[in-house]
Amino acid sequence: MLQLYALGTIERELGEFTSDGFVSPQQYRWIKTHTDRLLGVIRPDAVALVDSFDFSDFSLNSSLGKYDGDCYRDMYRRAQKDPRNQTLVGPAYEESIKPWIAKSRL
Repeated sequence: MLQLYALGTIERELGEFTSDGFVSPQQYRWIKTHTDRLLGVIRPDAVALVDSFDFSDFSLNSSLGKYDGDCYRDMYRRAQKDPRNQTLVGPAYEESIKPWIAKSRL
């Protein structure tokens, strides 16, 4: 995890590391390769590692990875609450889409 964090920081701040010549293009390729390898090593334990931080579902504000495992029902519930899903037809339908459909049928 420490190596992944360090390499991720270098990748995220690459401009800082390359502008002064601290990281060469060859070293950057090695960093990418090594990061990918580390992700493969960590992947089987990723859920347990994230769970170990004990972030609540509320603070994550995400349907995926919910504590109760019921992500699809939660996604559906969230979609129902979204104001854009309160009508069957969006506000631009009458003005833009309906005339275009009418013309295309002629």
